[in-house]
Amino acid sequence: MSSDEKVYGGYTRAQLKAAFDIVKNRENWKYPIDTDIPSDSDFDMIEAAVIFFTGSVPFTADSDQDGMTRIMAAGYYTSIGSLCPALRITSSPAPSCWQSSPT
Repeated sequence: MSSDEKVYGGYTRAQLKAAFDIVKNRENWKYPIDTDIPSDSDFDMIEAAVIFFTGSVPFTADSDQDGMTRIMAAGYYTSIGSLCPALRITSSPAPSCWQSSPT
């Protein structure tokens, strides 16, 4: 595979990795995503990157910060139907795994 080969959504692996690095969970890339990004970000590329690396589809919401957009996704563990190990809860329903602390 050449470095300029498109691997998903019309983007190269390097482009997808760069976009995913912006939004991935810093503790573990397989955990759920819940972060704020600049509102002028390339959401199409970020969406493709999240799908490519985690198999989950991201969605956006209003952020509490001006000029930012909140982006969330279930993450890799939830997408494969695994236990969400950081929180010691099952991945169903998916949103429960997005909490930042165990319930």
